[in-house]
Amino acid sequence: MLDLKVKIQKFFAYSKEEIKSLAIVILILGFIVGFNDGRISSTVDIFYGWNMLSSLLIVALAVLVHISVQRIVALHAGFKLVYKVWWYGLAASLIVTFISNGKLWFMLPGGFVALMLEKHRLGKFRYGINYWPLGLIGFVGPLANIILALFFRILSNISFLSTNVLIEKAIVVNLLYAVFTNLFIPPLDGFNLLFASRLTYAFSYGALLGAALLIYLRLSTLITLLGALVIGTVIWGTYYWKYEKEL
Repeated sequence: MLDLKVKIQKFFAYSKEEIKSLAIVILILGFIVGFNDGRISSTVDIFYGWNMLSSLLIVALAVLVHISVQRIVALHAGFKLVYKVWWYGLAASLIVTFISNGKLWFMLPGGFVALMLEKHRLGKFRYGINYWPLGLIGFVGPLANIILALFFRILSNISFLSTNVLIEKAIVVNLLYAVFTNLFIPPLDGFNLLFASRLTYAFSYGALLGAALLIYLRLSTLITLLGALVIGTVIWGTYYWKYEKEL
């Protein structure tokens, strides 16, 4: 634990290029979330400005929690992450926003490149970077967003917060961010886990999708956790019997 604390103090900080990339991702995804404020009128006024500002803050929280958890886990495994923006993904997300008039939120932000911290291990990996730790690092980001969405859902069960629009928006943003970033499209996070293990990816993504759906439907925490495990197991089993069994 002490070693991890030292690594965080020394290597956690974002570079100027990463800060620029994160700012671009947050601004574009925040614009996507706040583009349609749900009103018929398209007049830009104080309400629309507040809607856009709140969207930016909620997206910033989702993005920073996501990548920060990944950086901590990566440092524990002996890696330093470098965040890279995915311009094609952001362009596609914007196109979907304009076509749907902001009713569909696509979030294809970017991903990470892992660099080995050779001084913190006995040399390099013998055969290059191991896919398993990269898969784990990739998955903990979406998992962190699911946990954050579950936290906001628990808050929304408090009577005076049950109709809070910002909390509901934070839930949806974190759920969608988890689902989209765990897709098996490079350079998104899910691609790393798919390379580590197809079966593990099938289970984890199934469980993640199940959790996202059940959280959105406002089911209890226990049912959400159990349901996510069941859905993940069903998708894992289906994938195994359909594709992996004969390999």
